[in-house]
This record gives sequence, C-alpha cells and structure tokens, in this order.
Amino acid sequence: MTGAPSAQAGGGLHSEHDAHDHSASYSTNFGSNCDEIGKFCDNGCQTCQSDNGCGCNPRQWYLGVEATFLAPLYDNGAAQFGLADTFGGTGVLFNSTHDKADELSGAPRITLGYGGKDGIGIQGRYWELDNGVSSFGFAPAITTGVNAGQPLGGSDSFNAYIVDLEATKEFSRGRWSLLGTFGARYAEYDRERTDSVFGVVNGDVFSLSSQQGSAFHGTGLTSSLAGLRPLKNHPCLSLYGSVRGSALFGQAESSVITHSSFSGPLSNAGSTNGAIGFDDETMFITELQAGLQWSRSVRSFNGRMFARAGFEYQFWNTKDQTAIAGSTSGTPGSSEGFALARGAGNDFDLIGFNISTGFAW
Repeated sequence: MTGAPSAQAGGGLHSEHDAHDHSASYSTNFGSNCDEIGKFCDNGCQTCQSDNGCGCNPRQWYLGVEATFLAPLYDNGAAQFGLADTFGGTGVLFNSTHDKADELSGAPRITLGYGGKDGIGIQGRYWELDNGVSSFGFAPAITTGVNAGQPLGGSDSFNAYIVDLEATKEFSRGRWSLLGTFGARYAEYDRERTDSVFGVVNGDVFSLSSQQGSAFHGTGLTSSLAGLRPLKNHPCLSLYGSVRGSALFGQAESSVITHSSFSGPLSNAGSTNGAIGFDDETMFITELQAGLQWSRSVRSFNGRMFARAGFEYQFWNTKDQTAIAGSTSGTPGSSEGFALARGAGNDFDLIGFNISTGFAW
C-alpha cells in the first residue's frame, strides 16, 4: 500500500517491496497505515512495537457508512389516454412525461466486517433506496368548444434493498491492496407509476387513469474485487475502485391496471381492466465504483479512519414480463374516453456518486 521506503521505529529503511508485502493482509482494504506525520507504517505489522504506535493491528473490525446518491433510469411502461368527440369527429391524446422520475435520491449503505491476520474474514452489507416523486408533467390542458381535457398528474415510486453476507480475502499485487469477496445476497425492488386525466366531451365527464408496476425478489450469489493504490506523493490519499457481480434467482413481475369512466346527462358507465405477467427468472446485477480515499491512523484507538468519494453505477437486468391492458367508456355516437397502458419493464440503471466514512480498529 506504500509508494516509498519508510523508517522503522528501531531504525533503518525498508525497500518499497518490503513496505507493502504484508499491507494487504492487515489493511482491511480501507487504506494504508498512514501515521500522524504522513509516513507509512513499516513492513506490515511484523515489526510494529507492542504499543502499536504505527497504527497496525493484525486482527481488525471495520465499519463503513456510505451515502449513495443515485438516479434510477428505467422504462416506465407506455401509457396513453384519449378523449374523442365521436359526433364532431375530433379528439385529443395525452401522454405523461414523468420528467422528474430520474432525479438523484439518497440511499444509505452500511458495511460491518472482521479481518483476521491471515487476510481471511467476513463482512455484512446493507443498502436501501427509496425514491418517490409526484405531479409529473403532462401536455397542456386542451379546450375546444364544449370539449375540454385536463391532465391531473401522476406519481412514480421506486424502492430497492440489498443484504449481503460474504467471506473476504485480502492480498496485494504490486502497489495495489486488494480485497476479494464471495457470498450470498438477497435483493428485491418494486416500482409503481400512476397517471390520471380528467375531461369533458359533449357534456360527458370522463375520468381516465392507469397504474403500472414491476417487481423482483430473489436470493443468490455475489462476488466482488476492490482495490486501493496510494498516490506516490500523497501517502494518505489512494485511488480506489471496485467491481461486483451478482446472480439472483427469484420471481419477476410486471402489472398494469387501467380505468375509464364517465358520467353524463343521459347515462354513466365505467370500465376497469388489468393484466399481470410473472415468472421465475434470474436477475443479474453489476456494480462499479471508482474514486479517491483518504485515510489516517488514530493511534489512541489503535485504528484508522477513512473517507471516500467517487462515482457509482449499477445495472439490474432480467427478462421483462409482458402485461398490457386497456379500458374504454362513453356514449355511442357522442363521446368516448380510453386508457391504454403497458406494465413497467424489469431492467434499470442506477447512476450517481457516493461519499463514505468509517473506522477500522
């Protein structure tokens, strides 16, 4: 984990090769043993004195708390509404834009683990994203003679969480300190979108709406590789990066409900229809992180503190389930209103950044 020779407490210098031969096994992948004057710990922990003055600890617990800020990018599912003056031969279509659904949302991630002196350990991780927005944009209200259409708005919610339990192994390659993991993962997500339109055609008052959703839950395997490389002239700063892949086995679902109703001088009626598609599927999740880390030894606690900031990307992918529904109502020869929608897709991206802090002791 070091970029230059360092002085040993008892005197003398160690080569760069010696300085990081053992660092990966004791760093818990949270950074070099950078002490209070910006130097590296000598030759791993083998030459540390009994007071652990250099901040080394051959067996360590570590706790990391992250704030991820991610924007969900996904297919909402097509939704369209129409009002028609069948007597006058005119009509209007409404399509919601949902232009705020991809805004950044905060999501916490907590990691707790233990690493032994042989580099083998165990860790648990929890992450959750809860994103919900409302009052989406529509095309403007339309008025033509005695006919009028007014979009009422919509809402979009996205919820997901992940629980990991993994075995870990620390090792080094060149100036990189590496942490490999392998274990079990449970994950689930659900998305729901609603839209509604109000309209008046030839005295008939229409209410049109749709509700679309998708969901997945499953258990499977996860594996990752993370690395740290200290900057040559800034020993307390390191580049970090990680890649993680997961395969989960569970059930994917897509659903849709549409509604069209009217109330007029002569009659009133309504229509509600729905569809659902679901199957046992495999969900593949890819996660990437890259950024900078700062770390520093805290001798009074025989540990190290660290802070990170960087880019994060996730891709969740499984086979889409098909669900389509449509509802129509109206007065024959005078007016008609319809709602047609498709269930939301099961693929999505999460893109943004993360900041974190933690302590290893």
